Amino acid sequence: MQSSQVSTYTPLESYHLALIGDEVRQDRDKLPRSDVLPWITPGDAGTFPGDAFRFALLECFANGARGVYFWSGRLWDTETLAAFAQAIRNVVPVEDIIVNGQLLKGATAPPHVRVSGMRFGDRMVVLAADYDLTEPRTIELNLPVSVASHIKDLDTGENLGTVSNAQPSLRLTLGPMRGRLLLVQPQQ
Repeated sequence: MQSSQVSTYTPLESYHLALIGDEVRQDRDKLPRSDVLPWITPGDAGTFPGDAFRFALLECFANGARGVYFWSGRLWDTETLAAFAQAIRNVVPVEDIIVNGQLLKGATAPPHVRVSGMRFGDRMVVLAADYDLTEPRTIELNLPVSVASHIKDLDTGENLGTVSNAQPSLRLTLGPMRGRLLLVQPQQ
């Protein structure tokens, strides 16, 4: 395969978000580069909730898609367009990691927390999410770093701390958002 256009026609319930990420990841794993451009659409079933749409996009990018296709004459509303813009703002600083990197392996979190990501050298983009989250909770996110690295939340810009190969865990709060997109990069 030289490229992939995996299709997931779903209404973006919580389990669909994981499905989208898994489908993109499976195809990316078969390719030498991030030449995955998934189709995300409900067909003509209506609009997506903005929050779900944003996480569907982040699942695509955090699992190696370099872009996304859509279709439907009835798909777009203000909430969806705002979610699309937010997802793009989130991934612009890590575009090189997504496009040039490899799938992240070895990152872990407690049960029911999805960890997806891409790695390019010692830099990583990581999506940690619990799509069934009903109330905020703190998790232990373990990252496979080889050097001491800063972690930054790509949504808020907040610096969340440092991890190293001796201390690879980060305490991370999920909620009220169901997931967090993180940049992990070596200390300067």
